[in-house]
Amino acid sequence: MNLKAKNMKKKYMKLQVLSLVLVLLMSFILNIDQLNSSPVIAVYFYVWYGNPENSHWNNSIYNIVVDKPLIGYYSSIDESTIRWQLNLIKQASIDVLFISWWGPGSYEDKAAKKVFSLLKEYGLKAAIMIEPYLGNNASLYTKEWWNKVLNYIYVNYVLMHKDVYFYWMEKPLILAFNPIGEVYKPIDSRFTIRIVGNDNPYIDWDYWSYPPRIRYDGYVAILPRYDDYYLYLAGARESYTRLDPDYSQRVYENCWNFVLSHKNVVKLIVICSWNEYHERTMIEPHYDATSTIDIYQETVKYINMIGKPNTLSTIIYRVLIIALTLILVLALLKRILRTKIT
Repeated sequence: MNLKAKNMKKKYMKLQVLSLVLVLLMSFILNIDQLNSSPVIAVYFYVWYGNPENSHWNNSIYNIVVDKPLIGYYSSIDESTIRWQLNLIKQASIDVLFISWWGPGSYEDKAAKKVFSLLKEYGLKAAIMIEPYLGNNASLYTKEWWNKVLNYIYVNYVLMHKDVYFYWMEKPLILAFNPIGEVYKPIDSRFTIRIVGNDNPYIDWDYWSYPPRIRYDGYVAILPRYDDYYLYLAGARESYTRLDPDYSQRVYENCWNFVLSHKNVVKLIVICSWNEYHERTMIEPHYDATSTIDIYQETVKYINMIGKPNTLSTIIYRVLIIALTLILVLALLKRILRTKIT
């Protein structure tokens, strides 16, 4: 092999190495979002509070509260209240709200629409959770009922708020609380539908479970505590559950440790709840009747431990990699041209 042939062979080998590097870099760019990915974090969010309309603030034995939001007994439809909530949710690096919804034209329907109208300003998304507003008889939730409700949600929420409605499995997510779905659960090509609840074999997702369970699609529900003792005292319930009412049992810490130890399979972490004051699962900043622990700040701490992607660092990485790739592309082109000339 003469000298010219040897030089040509070396040049082609260099071209092959540069091509391989270029392919690897392009693959890195295309997958950089996955490299920075972490589980989506959501909260169950309640818009049933009013003052005085639709109060829920100690206005019946079924609506007993012993804790108080930092801003007082608020109205869920008040814009300043919603902005206070959304700002705190955003600061905590929570991504999605699952909004409790009680039918077309209800107080919660009006409040939910107000929340959806403000989500974009805070970079948040939301999905509707249909509550059993017809009652606990599962047979009431028929095919006709489902069709009517899904059409209403599709028009008034999904289409009206395309940029902020939350998608799961590439479709708008609809949640329905049991006993909805026990007798009839629709298959609607427009939606991803999940039945939420407790202790029923047909549900898709736990509303809460302790210890936590990871569902088939990477969903896990966690909670700070559960305490309906005061509802029992008022006569609203025949029995009660007191799970860590003062946080001394470290239920919330155990839930987050479970998530951290299964981070490779967890895709969606849902906190029960942002503001369900009657069962005392709320993480919204409040004056607490049984504890001095700031559960909101605890939530912020745990979410930081999960390692939410840093948007700024992702952009910087992307710019640097693209710049390096362009430099290599130019070098590759230069060598190709030299090779042809030679």
